[in-house]
Order: sequence, then structure tokens, then C-alpha cells
Amino acid sequence: MTAIDHSISNSEVIPIVRSDIFRGHETAQFAVGILAIDHELMPGRTTAELDAYYRLRGNVYGRQARIVDPDLINCVDGTERDADDARSVHIGGFENLDVGTARVVHAIRLILRGWPHSGPLPIEGFFPDVFDRDPAPPLSAEVSRFISRHEDEDIQESLKWPGFNVALAYAMTHGLERGYAVLEEPVLFDLQRSGVPLQDIARPRYIERYRSRNYPVAIDPHVVAESLGLTQSDLASMRVSEGTMGYYSVVARGAGKVALVAA
Repeated sequence: MTAIDHSISNSEVIPIVRSDIFRGHETAQFAVGILAIDHELMPGRTTAELDAYYRLRGNVYGRQARIVDPDLINCVDGTERDADDARSVHIGGFENLDVGTARVVHAIRLILRGWPHSGPLPIEGFFPDVFDRDPAPPLSAEVSRFISRHEDEDIQESLKWPGFNVALAYAMTHGLERGYAVLEEPVLFDLQRSGVPLQDIARPRYIERYRSRNYPVAIDPHVVAESLGLTQSDLASMRVSEGTMGYYSVVARGAGKVALVAA
């Protein structure tokens, strides 16, 4: 398991960006949505916002959690990118700071398989024997770079769900038959504890690229949506192909817990 560098606080890894993402939604605390598909920005989104999303990845994966080799982080701008970004759905979460300013507090990436995207998913290279027996469907995806960071642990826990749901909605509305993920044990247990049904497809292995022991899992989008209580109406309301953002605010749930609700 990778070791978090606790000398680097969450405040230090969260990028700040100039953005009008909260224009017309000034009272909302958070905004979540698709920033880009492949390298194409969604309508209304900016290069600055996408670069800040890549900086969150670099700060967490390269510095704080040290999941990837720090040498892979851009030494000029602190971003973390790889070849799979060219065939991915990039989802970001923003916190409203002030007029025209936001922090990037969440990231999740869907690496796409199937036309027009060529080549196997990363998980297929990590566990080739598994996919020799049970090939990935032509239209499938791999969840990657699943990050939430905030000074408040309860808010950080809640931040991951709107982005996860957007990824799920994209998968279902675009006919993706199966999802996959390569997860460290704490992330695996956290998702299972939250009620996300995951199918173990092999015993964990040490993955050199991630410098840790990881579990390969398969995800049926329809089963996950049902388990999380998401209806077709919920999925349609996310309008994930239009570049629209979902807006959220924090509400108390008792016992110190919080949740994000639509704002």
C-alpha cells in the first residue's frame, strides 16, 4: 500500500483556479461535472480548469500519496498526465471560494475502450491472464485517478459521490457494458462499505506502475445504479454529454456527518 506523506496537508495539494464555474450559482458550495472528453473541452469549460484538475492529480498522486513516480509529474506546472488521457472522460469537482475563484477538490477519470478508442485498458495489461479467459467487452471503461481532498474529512468523503455518479451516468447513457478498476485495499473496502457492488476478478498483485498491491475489480453499471438507488430519471438529469455542471451544498446528517445535496 502506498504511504500518504502526512507532512503534506490537504490544503497544500488543492489547486486554486480563476473560474466562472459558479456564475449564476453563487450560493452553491460545490460544482461537479465533465470537464473534457479525450482532449476536447466541454462547452463553457476552460483550459485553466482542466489544468487545475491535472495539478490535483499531480499533487496527490505524485507528492502526497506517491502513487506514481514523482519524475512523471511535470516539473514546470505540477500536472500529472499520461497517454490514456487522450481516450478518457475527465470529471472534476470544484469548491466555491469567491467570485471568479474556485478550488479543485475532486477528480475521476474514465478510460474508454472501443471505437474510436483503440487499445486495451491498463487493467488488461496488469492482469493479462484474467482477460485471456474473460475478455473485456468492446465497449467498456476503467475508473482511474479517483481523488477527493478537503480539510474536513466528512466533506471529503461526501465529495466523491457526485463525480462517481456522473461517471456512472456517462457509462450507462453511452452503452458501456462493463467497468473496471485497479484498487488499493483501503479504497476497495471503502467502496464496499458504502454499498458499491464490486466483483473481484483475481487475487491482488503488486503493480509496478502504481508502486503498490492492488485488487482488480469489475463493475456492472446497471447493478451499481440500482444499488445506489439511482433511477433513469436521475441519470438523465445529469445531462453528462452537455458539459453542464451539477451544483451542491453541504447539509448536516447528524452525528457530525454531512452530505452533499443539489443546490
